[in-house]
Amino acid sequence: MKYLQILLLASLSLFFACKSDKNKANDKPFANCKCGTPAPIFNENLPEHVAGHNFSMTKDAGVEVVKMKNGTTLQVVQTGCSDIKQEFSFIYKNKEMLSYNDAQWIQNAVEEFKKIGTFSPAFSPFVLWGNALDQYKNEFKIGEAKELDKGFFMTIDKIISGEEATMIVTVYADSCK
Repeated sequence: MKYLQILLLASLSLFFACKSDKNKANDKPFANCKCGTPAPIFNENLPEHVAGHNFSMTKDAGVEVVKMKNGTTLQVVQTGCSDIKQEFSFIYKNKEMLSYNDAQWIQNAVEEFKKIGTFSPAFSPFVLWGNALDQYKNEFKIGEAKELDKGFFMTIDKIISGEEATMIVTVYADSCK
C-alpha cells in the first residue's frame, strides 16, 4: 500500500511545476507555495489526440482546456498551495452516456485515465490512476471521496444537462510531502 501511495502522490506532483521565485510573489500567486505552481499537463504536440489546447493562470488556479479529437472536451483545474487538488471535467456530447448508471460512470473514469496514459510515456502516471480506480471501483460511490491510500483521495461525480454529460474526477492529496 505504501508503494501505491508513493506512486500516486508522485504522479500527482508531476503536474505541478516546482518554481520558487519568492521575490516575485505578487506577480506569481503560487510563488511561495509548498506544492509549486500549476503547469499545463497537455499540449498541442499530441496531434493524434488533441485538436485544441489552452492553459491560463488565475490568482487561484491553473485552468487547462483540451479539445480531444474524439469530441470530448477536458477541462483541468489545478489548485492548492500546501495541498494539491486537480479537477478533471470530461464533457461529452454522447447521448448514450446520459443514461449511464453509477457503475458505468466509474468504469468510464477508469477507461479515460488509462486512455490518457497511452498518449505518450510522459502520461504514464495516468495509467496508475486508472489502475487505482479499477482496483477500488466497487468501493466508489458517485459524489463521495474515496481514500485510495493514506492522504490520497479521488471523487467521481457526474452532471447531466440537456444533451451534455460531464464526468468530474477530483484528485487530491492532503500534502505535497
